[in-house]
Amino acid sequence: MTKSTQTETPALAAMLNTFNPHASTVWAEVMNAQTRFIMDRLQKDMEAQKAVLTCRDPSQLLQIQSDFYQSTIAEYAEQTARMLKLTTDVTAKTMEAAKAGYSRAYDDVPL
Repeated sequence: MTKSTQTETPALAAMLNTFNPHASTVWAEVMNAQTRFIMDRLQKDMEAQKAVLTCRDPSQLLQIQSDFYQSTIAEYAEQTARMLKLTTDVTAKTMEAAKAGYSRAYDDVPL
């Protein structure tokens, strides 16, 4: 993380919390989910690299690569679906929270 990014992240969190506390909480959830996914993927990448370095024949290498690519594509697709669902839910909740305090009734306008 660069120095400017380190100073911008707390500022962004403070701005989100001031603007919409719910958005700040959700932002933290999204960042945590992404961090967990990246850490898990890096671990699996290292395991695949170890398997490649210890394989003894070309057919074993092809099997390792095939398994790695299939699992990687599936996991990225699942993560994309999770993030899409999370952002859709967050957007709906944020919009609901934004209009809940400011909605008007039809009979509050004087004639």
